[in-house]
Amino acid sequence: MRLFITALILFASATSAIAADEDLNICNAGGYYAGAQDRFMSGIAQHILQKRGLLGTVNCSALWKSAYEVGASFSRTGKIANQNEAEILKQASTFSEKVYSNISTSMGY
Repeated sequence: MRLFITALILFASATSAIAADEDLNICNAGGYYAGAQDRFMSGIAQHILQKRGLLGTVNCSALWKSAYEVGASFSRTGKIANQNEAEILKQASTFSEKVYSNISTSMGY
């Protein structure tokens, strides 16, 4: 029984950490798309973050601002300057794939 309760606690903490990471990824993706002037994708990110109560929080705002610069720079140059920028671009791409997959699924495609 003790092992079962320990497993449940570990699962719950892992699930909550994954959800927190996903929220931060959405902050990065939204900022990236805002910097790239993609109002559709940044608007969806804003909507999700607002519903989750994260839009405008200190952590999310800092990530958004940093990712905004990456999106603006990448849209001008097409170049990734470092590993951090590559990770933000990956998060933005993953977010985009999820959005379009959900749209296609809800439309029956």
